[in-house]
Amino acid sequence: GGISNAGLISATATATGTGRNDGLSATAVWVQVSTFTGGISNSGTILATTSGAGQEGVPIGIKVSAQSFGGGIGNSGMISVSASSTVAGGQLSSTGIKVFANAFSGGISNSGTIIASAMNTVGDANAYARGIEVTATTFAGGLSNGGTISANALVNGTGIEMNATGIRFNASVFSGTIVNSGQIIATASGNTNEVFATGLSVQASTFSG
Repeated sequence: GGISNAGLISATATATGTGRNDGLSATAVWVQVSTFTGGISNSGTILATTSGAGQEGVPIGIKVSAQSFGGGIGNSGMISVSASSTVAGGQLSSTGIKVFANAFSGGISNSGTIIASAMNTVGDANAYARGIEVTATTFAGGLSNGGTISANALVNGTGIEMNATGIRFNASVFSGTIVNSGQIIATASGNTNEVFATGLSVQASTFSG
C-alpha cells in the first residue's frame, strides 16, 4: 500500500512556558516498518513546526524508517518545516524529507517546493536545516528535482554550528542518479566559526551512479 495526500497534513509542537523544556518534536508523516514497498505522494500541503521555549526542536515533514524501502517519495505540492526557539541553548534541526533504510531502491522526486528552516533569534543555539536527507547502506534509486528545495539555518547569537544542506545522501554504496533542473538553495548564518551551507552532498564509500 501507499500514502497519498492532496489535502493538508500538519503537525505542531509548541512550548508556551518561560523556562526550558527538554525537547519538541513534530512529524507530519511517519512510516516505520521492516519492509515498505509502497510509496508516498504529496500534491497538497505538509507542515511540521516546533516553536517556543524548547532546548531542542525537531520538525520533520516526511519520515521513513525501514530495513527495505522499495517504494518512492514524490512531491508536487508543498512541504514546509520550521524549528524556532525563544530561549538560548540547545539544538534546532528541521528536515523536509528524511529516509533511514538499509536498502533503498526507490527514489525521490520533487516538482513542488520543499522548505526547511531552523532559527533562533534570541540567543545561543545550534541550527541544522536539510531539505532532503537519505541515510542508507545501499541506495540504488534516483533523485530528481524540478522544483525548489530550500534550507535555511540562522542563529542571532553564538553557537557551535550552523549547517544548511539542500540535499544530503549518506550511503555505503551509492548506485543511483541525481538530476536537477530546478533550484537547490542553502543558506546558513550565525556568530560562529562553523557556518556551513551546501546545496548537494553525497557521502559514499562506493559511488557508481
